[in-house]
Amino acid sequence: ARRLLEALPALCAAAKSARAGEVAPLAVVLSLRRAVLRCPGPADEEKEKEKENAKKKKKDEDKDEDDRDEPEVAASNGEKADKEEAPVPWAKLREAAGKSLAVLVSERLAAGSEKLGAPEVIAELLGLPLEWQLCVDALIDAVRPLLEEPKPPGGFLDLLRLTAKA
Repeated sequence: ARRLLEALPALCAAAKSARAGEVAPLAVVLSLRRAVLRCPGPADEEKEKEKENAKKKKKDEDKDEDDRDEPEVAASNGEKADKEEAPVPWAKLREAAGKSLAVLVSERLAAGSEKLGAPEVIAELLGLPLEWQLCVDALIDAVRPLLEEPKPPGGFLDLLRLTAKA
């Protein structure tokens, strides 16, 4: 899951420069977004930190034992031991991946390369933090037929709630 989150911003950037037939349909991009949302969150991040701390502690204990067994050797030419980089937190990876997908969807909508017919797809799009200045016209055209259909009182509340959350 971490590799997916790390790779998504670069994949989205590459998809922006791809020609029309070379990119996945919008439904696939939306399923990627759902996969991003299912990736580990802050609670899982805490568990991961605990595991890392336990590994680091064990590594330090093993190093202390090795240091007792072997004489200390100074590093030559001022070389320092490689330090491990701390992994990027899950929350930041999810945020970057989600933002890059939202920008990609916004640009694809603005280009008019996707047909939006299913109300479920439109509802999911309205729940995204889209770049509204890019794609507002495309979404208006997609939502207009839904708004023209007669609905019972409160029938538009779900669409309004999704849009307000974005």
